Amino acid sequence: MGEEERIKIKVNIVGKEYTLQTSQSKEHIMEVVNYVDNKIREQKDKTGTSLDAAVLAALHIADEYIKLLKEHNEILNTLEKYAKLVTEQVEETQGNN
Repeated sequence: MGEEERIKIKVNIVGKEYTLQTSQSKEHIMEVVNYVDNKIREQKDKTGTSLDAAVLAALHIADEYIKLLKEHNEILNTLEKYAKLVTEQVEETQGNN
């Protein structure tokens, strides 16, 4: 398996420039950067300091991620239950024929 092509992209987060090296698309990286930048700016308006804003933004992002992960797992569990029920019904139907 070959190594994925990596690109370097310069981004700006809360007025500071960073150079990222990634195998993701530029569009995806910019979406992530804009999301993080907005979260930090929201917190900076409340706290006034970049470090506090970054920490609070990280906590908010982690909270959103964990909630989505739990929701994702609940959906998977529900789908597995439905798949099992459908499989049982199909097998029961085939057994009656």
